[in-house]
Amino acid sequence: MRPASEVELRRLNDTFGELCAIASPFGHEREVADRVADELRSLGLEVEEDGAGEEIGGDAGWSTWHDGGTYSITREIPGC
Repeated sequence: MRPASEVELRRLNDTFGELCAIASPFGHEREVADRVADELRSLGLEVEEDGAGEEIGGDAGWSTWHDGGTYSITREIPGC
């Protein structure tokens, strides 16, 4: 793994700022979940969401992403 470039750091900071600017109180995280899922899809990853949100009265579930292989929330993203 290599250190992030200045461009990558800027993009990370911009994305983090965008996510922080979205109102997302507990149980109402749909907009943030959609934004994160869109970002992961733009990187070529598949995103799936479970029904955890519905079970606790929220509007977003727990998301997992994968590259077509094994599903795991902790799996490293290939190429990183």
